[in-house]
Amino acid sequence: MIAALTAIAGAVVLAQQARDVPQVLKAGTGSIAGRIVSDGSPPQPVRRASVMLSEQVGAYGARMFVSDDEGRFEFTNLPAGRYLITATKAAYLPTAYGVTKPMRTGSQPTGTAIVLNDGQRMTDVTLRITRGAVITGLITGPDGRPIQSALVYLGYFIRSGASGARRLTTLSNGSTYTDARGVYRLFGIPPGDYYLISAAGPTTEAETTTEADVQRALELARGGPASSGVTAQSATARRPTVGYLPTFHPGTASIADATPVTLTAGEERTGMDLRILLVPTLRVEAEIAGMTGQNAGPVQGRLIADTGLGYFEVNNQGRLSFRGVTPGTYILDAAQMAAMEPGAASTAYARSEVTVVAGSDLSVSVRLQPPASVAGTIAVEPGSSAPPNLSRIRLTLTADRPGLSSPATTVAADGKFSFASVPPGRYRLTATLPPAGTPPTPWFVRSALFNGRDALDNLIEIRSGEELASSVVTISDRVSEISGVIQDGAGRPAPEYYIIAFPADRALWAWQSRRIQQARPSHDGKFAFRNLPAGEYLIGAVTDVEQNEWFETPLLEMLLPASVRVTLADRGKIVQNIQIR
Repeated sequence: MIAALTAIAGAVVLAQQARDVPQVLKAGTGSIAGRIVSDGSPPQPVRRASVMLSEQVGAYGARMFVSDDEGRFEFTNLPAGRYLITATKAAYLPTAYGVTKPMRTGSQPTGTAIVLNDGQRMTDVTLRITRGAVITGLITGPDGRPIQSALVYLGYFIRSGASGARRLTTLSNGSTYTDARGVYRLFGIPPGDYYLISAAGPTTEAETTTEADVQRALELARGGPASSGVTAQSATARRPTVGYLPTFHPGTASIADATPVTLTAGEERTGMDLRILLVPTLRVEAEIAGMTGQNAGPVQGRLIADTGLGYFEVNNQGRLSFRGVTPGTYILDAAQMAAMEPGAASTAYARSEVTVVAGSDLSVSVRLQPPASVAGTIAVEPGSSAPPNLSRIRLTLTADRPGLSSPATTVAADGKFSFASVPPGRYRLTATLPPAGTPPTPWFVRSALFNGRDALDNLIEIRSGEELASSVVTISDRVSEISGVIQDGAGRPAPEYYIIAFPADRALWAWQSRRIQQARPSHDGKFAFRNLPAGEYLIGAVTDVEQNEWFETPLLEMLLPASVRVTLADRGKIVQNIQIR
């Protein structure tokens, strides 16, 4: 849901709480007591729920309580302060005080802070907890017999942070194995759309019985010679092979033909049976030539499908053999290794798209290309305070395609850095910078120029054999900031929203642009956007958004009419409180 916002004038600067500082709750005279109840009508007490009270989201040193048979809990001897209360229980979705709807896939409950005065006793705090969805069924083999210990899992699509492409990932708590009856049961599932997948085991090839095998067995049974019926050709020809495939509901090996399953909170979906497919498999033989055309020697390779199904091979003779491959389109990645030892650096790379057709093995030849190298210096923006220890900075080149390594490097004490043996591809620079100063302040990357090409706002193409030796990454603690508090219509904190800041100029809407940021408010409604370039921005709020969806044009267009407009100067700081209408 898109929220209509109102700018609140006369806002004051509010510092955001640190979330990861260890805490120990001091003794006091206040108390907070309440109940954990089910999210139903009428609500029922939930026993044996784990209740956690903390002064900060995700803080260490929090107090724990297990609800009694009536769902009650109580925290005593509390000093005055702001507290967050969360609750968890097996088969239920995590919740927090103030949460009004079930947790969605991949998110965590934020909740609303409870303000406790010195000596105050609160006795009516209620947390509603929602039972997760359940899905159950029977897994059988091609012959219709139940399969024990078959893996069953739920997948859902997320957007790749690097490229924006949608890719299938596995729900963190959405996998299990079938029992002796071939039955599975997945529970505690957040509401959402999922793909039900099952696999009997790794996709490997098994030889099938041929007509010649049958005739030979019959002759042996009649007392014939052991070699009867076996010709030279049949003895040397590769036998047909089959393999088990990961199977998608309602019974297909292709994600394109799969039907997603929509689960609602508390729903129990039964009868979701799957018959695992046994299909003919093929082989892909890849001859890897070195940069001068000679045999490449030690190589490693991956054959990856768009579903994430992949094969990995290592060979020291410049030839890769992938077995148990099913028909489809794959990306073949190959890399030459300096040695066969684990962790040996790659010295040349190749990438090619291959199509495997049913009924025919495939032989391909690829030629390795030289890697690129990147080197440069960390520079501190003039006017900044004392910089952090440069050797603690970590730089990473993040590739926009799956299966391609993302080289990382540390920086020397003098600020010099280098990436060696970079595979050709498109990259964006990411950096991890430690805070510096007393008290410590955050540092950010202001610009990253690789031979004049911007690696912060755009993907940069790094070509085979290219040397980028004059890169400059500029860091600064003189950063811009838009901060504030989001409140509901009654003036209470509204931490359940996702807040998005994006440029008013549509021409600046780009995937992974640093001009587009998303923030989750803390439990007291505080939010902040940092290191935005100068310009005119819009701030919008939504109740539900997929990971990285805030970079997509359709969502930004929906936010336009209900957003608050602000103008940010270079290194400026704006306090803009907003209220839900």
